[in-house]
Amino acid sequence: MDNRGKNGCSETDVLRSQNERLYALIDQANEHRTLLGQELHDGPAQLLTAALLRIEVSRDALAASLTSDTGEVSTNSEELELLDSGIELLRQCSREVRHLIENFGPAILSEHSLSDSLTLLAGDFTTKRGLKVYSQIELPEVGISSSVETAAYRIVQEALNNVAKHAKTSEAELLIELDGRPDEDGLRLMIRVTDHGVGFEESDLKKESSVDFQQRHGLSGMRRRATALGGSVQIDSRLDKGTVLTAILPLMGQSGPS
Repeated sequence: MDNRGKNGCSETDVLRSQNERLYALIDQANEHRTLLGQELHDGPAQLLTAALLRIEVSRDALAASLTSDTGEVSTNSEELELLDSGIELLRQCSREVRHLIENFGPAILSEHSLSDSLTLLAGDFTTKRGLKVYSQIELPEVGISSSVETAAYRIVQEALNNVAKHAKTSEAELLIELDGRPDEDGLRLMIRVTDHGVGFEESDLKKESSVDFQQRHGLSGMRRRATALGGSVQIDSRLDKGTVLTAILPLMGQSGPS
């Protein structure tokens, strides 16, 4: 039976409309976060870097002027100590700004598609972390909303980071594909990261210390990102058998033909 209200809309129609408005708000917020991150990168971050370089050059010049013919620094080196403390403060400030920029959203997504961004991410783990990532990425041609793209990228990034840090293995598998049918519950993005490392007991997730365990492995953050979009994250692991992380993200925020 089709339950329709006075305006002729069924409950399903109302829920769909509410979800569409919600995703529009999430996308708008993500766009603002991305813009703010880019402004921080192009403005304060660049100025901090330039200021730090100039002060370091000045510090080296002062150190040279205070150095005697024997190669020893003059005892009157308070100026050097003051500059060194200032340089360290600037470095800390620069690290904080970079951390803020990273949290506002992956800058790479503003330059590349999600598929290309994830391919580059997998390559970075291979070259920089020594983790060979065998990836199979099958994404639709239609655009995916920025909220889903950001969540997918961050979940993959954290999952691969977990493998590199904790799994004690040199290989991982990344599978990303569409799941479901448009005429049923709608298309979903399925993310699966598999490793054959040391794994862990799933009972660790149920212990009193599981909050610390999940934070240490970034699991709570991944779950927050997924559930905010109506999705889920599942962990299957066995000691000495490896771990499989599966994330499902509904594509209700999909921009393009439905």
